[in-house]
Amino acid sequence: MRMQTWFVSGFVIALTLKFWLEVQCNPTAETISKAKKPLPATQNAFPIVLDKLVRVEVPRTKISRNVVGEDIDDEEEVLILQDIQLDRDSSVKFDVCINVADGEKPIGPGDLEFIGSFTNIPHGHHHHGSKLNTHLSLPISNALKALQLEDEAKVVVTLVPREGEGLVSVGNIKIDCIRD
Repeated sequence: MRMQTWFVSGFVIALTLKFWLEVQCNPTAETISKAKKPLPATQNAFPIVLDKLVRVEVPRTKISRNVVGEDIDDEEEVLILQDIQLDRDSSVKFDVCINVADGEKPIGPGDLEFIGSFTNIPHGHHHHGSKLNTHLSLPISNALKALQLEDEAKVVVTLVPREGEGLVSVGNIKIDCIRD
């Protein structure tokens, strides 16, 4: 682990650098070729109740794809799950993946296709019947680049319920671009 140390007014201050932010994934040729042929979408109508694994085809915005003469380093593509609705007292977790090609293999944080997770932990304030309406934004530019999907017009988003199946719904899924 890399660490920087400073001496300030007789005190020693140590700062640990976040080396994991600089880690680059090295996909295999097999992973890349499979990502270009994802499993088909299972659902296209919203809202989606997450009572089982769901795959949705999501179009990408034109501005997000490589355009000659445009500086793409100043923008980040973001996958946005809108209108996530659940009971505040329910324990819910689901994973979000893109272009999963193998339905048998579980996808987790060690896989390039894994984008992130949504988790709701009840706080014990007993808001019985109180609904939570929120959204989730996950950056996907690095995953698209690693899987060589930058020129694809759409991606297949896979939502994998891990806890609280049937207790959460997603109102819409879209991809947007955020410029620095």
